[in-house]
Amino acid sequence: MPRLKGKSSLFWLARYRPYPMVILSGLLLVLSFPPFPFAFLIYFAFIPLLLVIDETPPRTFEDKFWGFFKAILVLSWRFLSLQFIWRFREKPWIYRWHIISHNAEVFRYTYTAFVIWNVGCCYWLLFTGMESGNMSEPFVYFAAGLVALLLNPFLMSLPVYFYTKVRDASRGWLGGLGFVSFWVAYEWLHYHWDLAWPWLTLGHSMSFYPLAVQYAEFTGVLGISAHILLVNMLLYYAIRAMRHARWAGWLLGILASMVVAAPFALNFYLLNPEREVFRPSGQLNVRLIQPNISSIRKQQTQPIEEQVELFVKLSRQQGLDSVDLLVLPEKALYKPVFVNCLHLRGATLPLVELVQLDTVSLLTGAVELRYLPPEGEVPLTARPYAPHPMTRLPCYPQQAGYIARYNSAFLLNPTGTLSSSAQKSRLVPMAEQLPFVGALQRMLAPNARPGWLADDFTPADSLRLLYVKDSIPLAPLICYESLFAAHSRKLVQAGGRLLVVLTDDGFWKVSASQVQHAHFARLRAIESRRTLLRAANTGISCYIDVWGNMPLATGLDEMGVLDVRVPLYEAETFYVKEGDYVGTYSALLAAGMLLLVLLRWSIRQLMQKRARPGRNSA
Repeated sequence: MPRLKGKSSLFWLARYRPYPMVILSGLLLVLSFPPFPFAFLIYFAFIPLLLVIDETPPRTFEDKFWGFFKAILVLSWRFLSLQFIWRFREKPWIYRWHIISHNAEVFRYTYTAFVIWNVGCCYWLLFTGMESGNMSEPFVYFAAGLVALLLNPFLMSLPVYFYTKVRDASRGWLGGLGFVSFWVAYEWLHYHWDLAWPWLTLGHSMSFYPLAVQYAEFTGVLGISAHILLVNMLLYYAIRAMRHARWAGWLLGILASMVVAAPFALNFYLLNPEREVFRPSGQLNVRLIQPNISSIRKQQTQPIEEQVELFVKLSRQQGLDSVDLLVLPEKALYKPVFVNCLHLRGATLPLVELVQLDTVSLLTGAVELRYLPPEGEVPLTARPYAPHPMTRLPCYPQQAGYIARYNSAFLLNPTGTLSSSAQKSRLVPMAEQLPFVGALQRMLAPNARPGWLADDFTPADSLRLLYVKDSIPLAPLICYESLFAAHSRKLVQAGGRLLVVLTDDGFWKVSASQVQHAHFARLRAIESRRTLLRAANTGISCYIDVWGNMPLATGLDEMGVLDVRVPLYEAETFYVKEGDYVGTYSALLAAGMLLLVLLRWSIRQLMQKRARPGRNSA
């Protein structure tokens, strides 16, 4: 290893004072995300951590910080297993510090940085349901949030671990390529399993500055992540090169600057108003309603009749003569209802009368009930149902079966009848759906009948568009779905001309979550070049144009109405046509690199095994 310079050197700090550098990486990642306007810091955020990894020796004494927690766990286990009795001579009450491997120490560094990042950006997960009247509910959600904040950093540490293996095997630029491909592959895979949590996808950090990421219409959000990681690696190699040849470091620094500037140069083409993707093919007059009803109060204290009365009042306060569509937020109708009961239920009847009298369409979030016959395939989330002798409403099933519960969007046409409905397919892990429910059933309850998870929502079995005026297809995104670029892409590919997000972010009171969630949606507009409307219960409701700008928005924790004349678009972007090819190719490249590392290790082991008899005979 080259000689380390003075104590002010980054390399000296990385070797002998690693934790300040690790903490710096975590803080830079936090400050790069909304609500902080320092997105440019993401281009440097990984460099301190990479330098620490580079300077970590093959074997070292375990650090005192994580060693302290390890000591508590080890001593607790020894106490619970009564080792102080049957291993008395070995003094089990004394913890001895160990020499640990490079892998173990690197994991401690990366986990520390990523815990800071996760807690700094997603601390609000711990506050879910704090206003609930049910004393147990806040503790359950707190525990689930804590698990998420501790598990996600572990998953983030895996691509860094694989990067170190490729770096050690290649000792060149291939290691940097490995870091980019492993991280993007991790983000891509993180979208496609039951514990999906794409909130901290690196590309989301640039959502405050849409001018810098117009190329997302070709690459999607994962392309932004790859761009960010590429700049980090170039700057990291530039700093390393400075130790031996300053000219090489300067060249790499200039190259990194050119990579940062490239998206702005491309904007001369991407923002050309004559391009087909910017040619509108119609318009729609929409009114967004933000009722600002506390999520807990909405479900536990305030009667549904009062809430519907407020919806009607806000809808009519500025007149409806020129309005084509009213939009209410997610679960505005929180009382579960069969879709064919809307016109018969007293609580929702004022909304039906509103659209009939004012000849306007209404899009609203609702908790939908759906009857499933017993002879068909029934999900575990469905509840057993038997008709009650007193139930005589024609909309209720008159035979036994099962009832499934959906987080849905209803579209009422001007006649007051349900035009169409769409169900949420990407459910929030733990909050709306138990992860890996199928595997858990096979392991723990193979004979479980439907109803075992009756408190969970049922995911949609297909994507659906909603049609306004019988001809304008809307692409509904219910809350969490707006984080999934591939999901909105499929809706646009199916013909959606307008993205509409229905959400209720009020479960976390006023926090960074509302700002983050609203700004992340700007990338969905750029990727598909579709106007995006967002109706939020407590904010932020907004209008986002096809360039990702947010010209109209309400404030947080306030009642409001937004009237928007929305241009409609039909042309498909490259991303809509081709999908997440950046993630797919990154995963293939990462898998290929891992195979090469394993092959090289196997060959080395075989050669060493063959060389041993020769040494013994000598």
